[in-house]
Amino acid sequence: MYVMAIGNEQLSSLYQFTIDTTKNYLGDVTFYDQINCQGNELKITPTLGFTKERFTDYSHPDGNWKGRVLSFRINGNYIVGLMTPMQKKCQAHWNFDVTNCVRSIKGTTIYNPADPNERPHTFWIFPSE
Repeated sequence: MYVMAIGNEQLSSLYQFTIDTTKNYLGDVTFYDQINCQGNELKITPTLGFTKERFTDYSHPDGNWKGRVLSFRINGNYIVGLMTPMQKKCQAHWNFDVTNCVRSIKGTTIYNPADPNERPHTFWIFPSE
């Protein structure tokens, strides 16, 4: 079970899931530094089970990926959650287009245009069956 605190550090969402760690899940998630699934790409192929990582662990042409993600595309049956630093805010519900692209995270709870530190810092990916 993974519990997330949102807003004023009060429980706002609860996700309970079971993952078959003996199964190979196919597909990947690609993050982009521009809206409409354009620009530089960071492709993540999840390993068996649950993946939670920091964008700072991945190289971007201008440093690392922290705060640079503006859109993403899911190829496969996955759920993606994005979190700001210290997991103060997170979001896992998205509007997808017909190509499975979330065209922009601007205007969401995890993207503050005025503060680069209040943009996605961590992501988690888990299978959705």
